[in-house]
Amino acid sequence: MASTQKKATQQCKLWFWEKDIHANLMKRPFCVLLPVITVFSPLVLLAKRGAPSPVPPIARNGIVYSAPNDNGTTGYVVASDSKGGRKLWEIVVFETKIDANLEEDVQWVFITRLKFAGDSLMVQDERARCYRLNLTTRTVEKVVCNRIVLIWFLLVLVIALVSWLAIQARAGRHGSPQTQR
Repeated sequence: MASTQKKATQQCKLWFWEKDIHANLMKRPFCVLLPVITVFSPLVLLAKRGAPSPVPPIARNGIVYSAPNDNGTTGYVVASDSKGGRKLWEIVVFETKIDANLEEDVQWVFITRLKFAGDSLMVQDERARCYRLNLTTRTVEKVVCNRIVLIWFLLVLVIALVSWLAIQARAGRHGSPQTQR
């Protein structure tokens, strides 16, 4: 592996001295990409977090539900009248505590999805956490986002249990070293 990298580096060094640069560019694109990546990679590290993607509002029974992602420390849902746009109520779904020792914008969490589920509104954030907002009582509870996550967890648990049982059965069949003395 080291000899391959050394050879590629030598080819890149030679490339800058050859006469037909355009022909060699097609042969060794890595030689151009390496300096470009080296120059621009520190700029990526200094970049601030971009604005969150807007969450499309959803409507039911003349009420529009939206998640204005204007502050990364508080995720909330606003209910508005669909005809006049008058704000009916606002509910805080989650709050993010900001650690003063870390950069603030990397700690922000925004709502990414709204979806109706029966008489509730399901809210999902960027960290794949889900909340159920009961539209009748206007209460919020944290819930499991996806049954697939729960099924995956149970599958891993079953595999671990079966593995443990197989180890115990093998130890019982062959005898443990302590019982053979």
